[in-house]
Amino acid sequence: MTRKPSAAAVRDQRRRNYQDLAATLNILANPHRLAILHYLNARPEPASTIGDLIVGLTLDGMALTSSSVSQHVTRLASVGLVAKTAVAHPGGRHVEILPVPAALSAVAEALAKLAP
Repeated sequence: MTRKPSAAAVRDQRRRNYQDLAATLNILANPHRLAILHYLNARPEPASTIGDLIVGLTLDGMALTSSSVSQHVTRLASVGLVAKTAVAHPGGRHVEILPVPAALSAVAEALAKLAP
């Protein structure tokens, strides 16, 4: 038989959920990060590199440096919205950046639950 969580445990979990959502929304509250997410999700190929992102963002009118794009990607990865994977190839090594659609869907669902 499964035991029902206490009211305090439910409140604590709800508070943690709100804190996690607020942290994610804080990361999303940046036009460059939103543009990066849009670019990653709109690409027909499953992965991008920092160089791909710089080209895509430049075409959208957002000229960002490599270090700036890298910092934005790191912030998005810190809340699970993108995944970074190091890949070796004959010319060296690069980092592929993949969107995590389930994480973005979870944010949308959490926001929807706040509506009456």
